[in-house]
Amino acid sequence: MRLSLDTSSPYDVYGIVGPMHKKLPPAVDKARRLLFKVYVEEQGWIPGSDNPVNLRIEDGMIVDDYDAVSVWCIINFDGDVIGCGRFTLPIDGLLDVERYTSCPDSVRRHIRNNGGPGAFVTFTKLCVDKRHRGNAEVMSLIAGAGDAFRLMFRLHGLVTAIEDHAVRWHLKRGAVEIENGSFKFETQDPFKVHTLFYLCHNRPSNLQPSNIKRISSSL
Repeated sequence: MRLSLDTSSPYDVYGIVGPMHKKLPPAVDKARRLLFKVYVEEQGWIPGSDNPVNLRIEDGMIVDDYDAVSVWCIINFDGDVIGCGRFTLPIDGLLDVERYTSCPDSVRRHIRNNGGPGAFVTFTKLCVDKRHRGNAEVMSLIAGAGDAFRLMFRLHGLVTAIEDHAVRWHLKRGAVEIENGSFKFETQDPFKVHTLFYLCHNRPSNLQPSNIKRISSSL
């Protein structure tokens, strides 16, 4: 599904609905290779072996169990994937962030008090190639894709961010930081992440995650 309608832009933005595919399309593999390039090769980060979402390095890609139930935002430039983000649904009634034992009670309460995991999508795996980092258009396209997805399915958004500038970016866009919501995904991680919440004001009470695949088939 092409999300960008501005033909004058050098960037193309696509949404790829994971639950509709038995095998994820090649563009998703390219995005996962970009994640490896940025997180592992540039930043030196290595996932732990006992990661609760089975986050791992596989064939030069960063992958986990939630890839299969996610909607990917893919940004192309001149035929290359230069940016991505992932909007993730629950598995067996749990969001990916909830599977971490270090996830604070304040975050868990916030999820329960706003409709439970089925009312949420988490936004993770934000990544931009260093040649395009700091490009306002790229960040605007990613933000627009996130808004479009949340509004289309009327879901609340839950995001994590490490850097202060990323937290400020989400706050300016209407997110609220969850009090006492900072935590480390893994004990060896050098930094804590901040947890922020995007409220969907017109979410119907009867919308369930199982509807996503059915609704997406009409896109």
